[in-house]
Amino acid sequence: MKLLLVLLVGLLTSPIWCQLGGGETTILRGVILSHDGKPVYLALIYLDPPEGDLPQHTGDWRTDRPDGYSRGDGTFTILKPQGKYRLTVWIGNQRVFVLPIELKDKEQKVEIRLQPLPALRGKLLDPEGKPVPKMTVVLTNPKEVGPPRLAISDSNGEFIFLLPPLGEATISVVSPASPMGEEKLAEQKVVVTGDENEEITLKLPALPRLTVRVIKRDGKPLVNATVIVTVGFESSELKTDKEGVITLPLMPRTDVQKILLRAKNEGWAILAVNPKQLPLQPISAQLQPFASVSGKVVTPDDKPIANVRVAVGPVTPNPFPLGNLEQSVQTDGKGQFKVDELWAGNYLLRIQDDRFQMPGFGVSLWLAPGQSKTLILLAVPTKKPLERGAIIAGQVLDADGNPVQEATVQLNKQLSSPWGFMEVKPSKPVKTDEQGRFELTDISLGWHVLSAQTKDGKDTVRWVYVPPTRDSKEQQISVTLQIPKEFGSIKGQVFKDGGKTPAEGVGVMAIESHYYLVNMWGTQEAAENLQIDENQTICIGGG
Repeated sequence: MKLLLVLLVGLLTSPIWCQLGGGETTILRGVILSHDGKPVYLALIYLDPPEGDLPQHTGDWRTDRPDGYSRGDGTFTILKPQGKYRLTVWIGNQRVFVLPIELKDKEQKVEIRLQPLPALRGKLLDPEGKPVPKMTVVLTNPKEVGPPRLAISDSNGEFIFLLPPLGEATISVVSPASPMGEEKLAEQKVVVTGDENEEITLKLPALPRLTVRVIKRDGKPLVNATVIVTVGFESSELKTDKEGVITLPLMPRTDVQKILLRAKNEGWAILAVNPKQLPLQPISAQLQPFASVSGKVVTPDDKPIANVRVAVGPVTPNPFPLGNLEQSVQTDGKGQFKVDELWAGNYLLRIQDDRFQMPGFGVSLWLAPGQSKTLILLAVPTKKPLERGAIIAGQVLDADGNPVQEATVQLNKQLSSPWGFMEVKPSKPVKTDEQGRFELTDISLGWHVLSAQTKDGKDTVRWVYVPPTRDSKEQQISVTLQIPKEFGSIKGQVFKDGGKTPAEGVGVMAIESHYYLVNMWGTQEAAENLQIDENQTICIGGG
């Protein structure tokens, strides 16, 4: 239960779900709501073929991975090749919604409101009777196959389970301060009959919260003002009281947490706190002036480029190098742009437009508190390569070089590079013939992981790269996969902070002698140059 809850939460905190193929892609953003407007959490979304019988999905994340899922606020984001689909929504093992949809623009939006469904509803209250938002509620039915159901309480402390499994079940509330899920704040037995909507109320004990007094640059408290508070990937709007104090949501009880505060037209502040040792009294955070960046986008012959989007995103070294904090603006008729209200740190400027591209990955710059910088961004027309599907063909051999018959070969992942993961559904597996030969067709551009598994369970994997081409002919990539004679194992330890602190909750995977650290809390990062000593100790910087 503990590990399963960790894996679910880790998978579901990623801001975008990538399922890529060849050709142009669309970012589909949407929200799933119940019939009365409540956000639906953990609904699975599949973009099925536009014709024929609809597939009967299993909801198993390992073998039948969805194209997307709804987060705690009901929203979802999917990156998918353009074309016609039928969008289906699944709750548990039931299909509850079907929508024919055509993805044809760079970005599209959709709102899905479900029909009335049997539901188990509830509300979380603190000892004073006030609603408790953003808590994880777990519904466990021992007779239901699969992981437990999860819900998130909204701003009113309310949660909802649609199509709950019938019979006796247990509802428990898990503190976000307990990442392994072992700290249950409340638990209650329920019997779900399915005849009508059931409602329950759960009383929670008093929970420690961080309170912050926001101080303006002139030394006076910022009263009755909206402050955007960011902790990890979560941002929320809070309002200061008459003394300039805000109460933050519960934080995971892990390592020291950085908190970003932003008050419009006032400034920003960054705090570092230990969630395990929260002070009883409000701590003060004095705002610093916002920085800004402005400039002009031009062609190599100095002609302004109008109506292109310029993205400004925080990157390392920055206290908050998170992609969901990126801002973008559109150039005016003179090619000019400006982005305000940035905190101090390093930023990357790039162009988001299919018609133009910048040399390299963009322009990096450092901004100090209150600093304003002006840049000239050079862009050239984009020359797109033909994204024609490739053929990956080859042979599977055993350790002695003999052909392996009836080995299963497939592509398991697609990657933008060997050092960054982008998930896709596995390709359709093929079997090798009597000469150990195989062929996979219509493979998209980019990096892939190719695997082969023998009938007795021995396997091997390797990187395969399909490069862009301007040739009208279909590419063919030749690959030889050899099954190792012996399989070894590695035991070791993972440390962070330059080897000072053991790193907990980190999965390690090895492909072709490269080690990859996979952070189970949602941010997947690959480490290219890990230091491994004679005691098999892996050291990573910063955690």
